[in-house]
Amino acid sequence: MRNKQLKNMMSFSITIILYIILITFLDIGYSNESGSSFIQPRSPNIATVYPILDPRFWYAASRHIGESRVGTVGTVNKQPSSSLAEFQPACRGSGNETRCTLRFTYAFADPDPEEFVGISFSLGRIGISTINSDGTRGQDLDLHMDAPFNLADLMKNATDDGISIEALRAVLHPDGRDQTLMLRIELEDQNRDKRFTRVPFDSSGTAPISIDLPLSDFRGAIDLTAVKLVTIVIEELHAGDVVSNPVEGGFQIEFLGFVDNNGPCLEAECIVSLEDDREIVAALARRDFESLLRLVDSKTGASLDRTLFRDLLHWGATGWLLSALPAAVNQGWITSDEARAVGVKILQFVDNDDLWGDEPVGKLGNSRGVMYRFGGIDPNRLDGPLTGTRRLDVGDINAIEASIIDTALFQFGVATFAAGFSTDQDIQSQASHILNRTHWDELVDPATGQFYLGWKPELDDIPPGCFTVPTDFGGFWTSRGEDGSCPSEEEGEEAVPLTIDFWTDEGAMAAILAAGSEEHPTSPQPWYRMRRMFGHGACMDAVVTFPGAWFTYTFLTATYLDPTLGPDQGEEWETVSIDWTQNAMNVFGGYQLLSPPDTLILPDAVELPDTTYLAQGLPECAADADAKFTGTRTPYSLQLATGLGDRVAVVAIAELRQILRNRPEVWDPIFGLLDSFHPNLADFPESQELLRSEGRWVQQQVQP
Repeated sequence: MRNKQLKNMMSFSITIILYIILITFLDIGYSNESGSSFIQPRSPNIATVYPILDPRFWYAASRHIGESRVGTVGTVNKQPSSSLAEFQPACRGSGNETRCTLRFTYAFADPDPEEFVGISFSLGRIGISTINSDGTRGQDLDLHMDAPFNLADLMKNATDDGISIEALRAVLHPDGRDQTLMLRIELEDQNRDKRFTRVPFDSSGTAPISIDLPLSDFRGAIDLTAVKLVTIVIEELHAGDVVSNPVEGGFQIEFLGFVDNNGPCLEAECIVSLEDDREIVAALARRDFESLLRLVDSKTGASLDRTLFRDLLHWGATGWLLSALPAAVNQGWITSDEARAVGVKILQFVDNDDLWGDEPVGKLGNSRGVMYRFGGIDPNRLDGPLTGTRRLDVGDINAIEASIIDTALFQFGVATFAAGFSTDQDIQSQASHILNRTHWDELVDPATGQFYLGWKPELDDIPPGCFTVPTDFGGFWTSRGEDGSCPSEEEGEEAVPLTIDFWTDEGAMAAILAAGSEEHPTSPQPWYRMRRMFGHGACMDAVVTFPGAWFTYTFLTATYLDPTLGPDQGEEWETVSIDWTQNAMNVFGGYQLLSPPDTLILPDAVELPDTTYLAQGLPECAADADAKFTGTRTPYSLQLATGLGDRVAVVAIAELRQILRNRPEVWDPIFGLLDSFHPNLADFPESQELLRSEGRWVQQQVQP
């Protein structure tokens, strides 16, 4: 390697001790030899409730109607051609008092007296459509065996002492009709066996009613370690149990969840009451690791894109899962054997020559070792619904690009996982093979010395498209026209390749991998050819990224970069020398100055209430004069910031405490802090019709 500092950063031969998101903070002057979980002891008055559906501060867009936090919502209907069973969102109140529910209505119309209808909630998706290699819709796949919940030992990582579920909680709101419904509540396992109980519900009132149903009261036998569905059923007539329900009716569902009465308290109020900052960071990191373990595809081991999108694999996110495993072993959250099994499953899938090539479908990455950003469904190739090969869209098999950045995110994970198992020769060999597959020296634009951004095997179906510049080995680089947008039809092949031109931590990760490659190395040039543009105003002393989202300052700096390195060798490469850890701290300080009093805002990537995806920023701290911040807050940005340590960590943790204290709805006892929230949608710049236009909004998902 030609640059000593880059070689120090590479350090793949030693165990990298920095855990994705938070573990850095724990490792600074601190040793957790006991593997303690730092969780508050059981309070006699507090049970931990694990939400299945919580629509109180719900999605504001119709696209997400019917999606629960952990799976999907659907209806059951014995005679769907005649009897009605439907649900829709409903909101009441105004301002911060706005609350939403899921309204279920039914009407029996079939002469069958044993007609029934209901509403079901799945733990993970129960079925999914597939797409054939020609872009047409394929068969529907049954996912009953995928990602069930273990109610006897809810958590997947070790030393949580078998958190068990004792009850199911439903908070139902009457619809005002003067009637009493007899509800049948069912639990169904992955083998479709059922266990049920019945409970009367008076729908004549106006106040919400909370119902706790002990699992011991449910009749029937199911596998409680593999629960897949919770269903609320309305039976028209059931003589054996003297059940008779009105011909039509309904209710609103404000909450549905599992209750643990006798385990550790994992409610937001217990987490925020932890006095030591290291304890609260450990509690957050523990839940983050739980979500990394839980949100995976059973076939490939790869990470799902998010809790609500169980049909989409994300190879960049899979890199973070791999990175987390060795540190989680060190913390005592998972055994070495368990961690090895998780990581090896991923490596073995990826290290398959048949899955690499320049064909438009059925491949994980191209012949130069660049991975597709998303893996999807290809029913004609492998066993199981998710293959990990390129995601295909109906009518557009060329939708997803191979991504330099996501390749880097995944490979950093591979290298970190291998470093944690340095004496395991099988892992070392497989990791080396995967890392050496990428021809980094062929991924650099000779005109700029910068990395190309992405690649597709074919021209986009809809001209002119953004992939038009042909490569030497086939396919097309991401391209831009003279105005910086996608090329016009006239520009076509004469367009300029789109590159990683401004500094970003993601691009820096690719540069480290390229300079440290054993078989296809580059010089440190890509590291130094990313433009170093200083901000202005609050960020005048910092090199800023495009578009200024916080993760672009911290994916490398707060997780892997040695904070003692000091400035790099920019002057030798005819650019300015930068201490990147200090630079991230300067940006943090800039965002502090730009934040409202008593609040810290770190703009970051978010799926907005109108379903727009936006990497947010503020112009003073971004290489983008048009950077936008919508008021949407992202707790994970604060979690990333703790990795910078010192005063930054103190400030970030204080803000995390404030969120847990003031907005407990943003916390999930399994998945940790949910992705984002908006304090008041009345301040949100609407671009599509929203379910509601004021009050709090919480995005009910986690992206690994």
